[in-house]
Amino acid sequence: QDISGTNPNVVRVRRSIDNAEQDFKAIDTLNGAIETFCGVGGGFVSVWYDQSGSGNDLVQTVAGEQPRIVAAGSIETFGGFPAIRNLGGSYSLDFSTGVDFASDFSIYYPVSHTSFGTAVSFLAQGGTYLRYSATFFRAVFGGTDNGNTLFDTTLSTDTKYLLSFDRASNVITANINGSDQSNTDTNAGLFETDQLFRRGTNTTQTLSGYAYELIGYNATQAKKSQIIDNINSRYNIF
Repeated sequence: QDISGTNPNVVRVRRSIDNAEQDFKAIDTLNGAIETFCGVGGGFVSVWYDQSGSGNDLVQTVAGEQPRIVAAGSIETFGGFPAIRNLGGSYSLDFSTGVDFASDFSIYYPVSHTSFGTAVSFLAQGGTYLRYSATFFRAVFGGTDNGNTLFDTTLSTDTKYLLSFDRASNVITANINGSDQSNTDTNAGLFETDQLFRRGTNTTQTLSGYAYELIGYNATQAKKSQIIDNINSRYNIF
């Protein structure tokens, strides 16, 4: 995201002191503008704006379920970078319009975790979901569920990771910090998603941690390694 100050809004923040809301640009995560708006209180994300131009923003209208971006007057950071902090439980964001992947896709997700619980329901819609834990991922698409697919790498808490998932010719591959995991899943089902960080009303498989951004394509990416390198250079992940 360009941080020149002329870029589009990236986030809408609700401040806890009076529930007023305001839009902010990327530069405002660095220049103190969000902290000034929130004062000594907290700031919570009501809208995480889509930067693709399609207008499919991530929103949360329930105040008690909004991820946090300011805590006690200070912007949330992890590893030196501003981030949205999802607090587990019922905290999550919803897509303005559900996103369906009928065939190939690529998703990139820089993140860190304060805990894993039983799993993290990353993207979901009803009984369809892509979730992961410290040791596996599980894709349930269009009613097809092949169970857990083990990672080669075990994820740790309080550590930045670049996770990516792609499906090419029905084969789903996870990638951790630039390394394709050797175990794959084959699933041709429709991947429907309308929720980020949580699945329905389930509060035991919610992200507890920090998210920096979410990038998705409805196709596999020939320049996957370049995309990973670009994200890594931005956040100094590995």
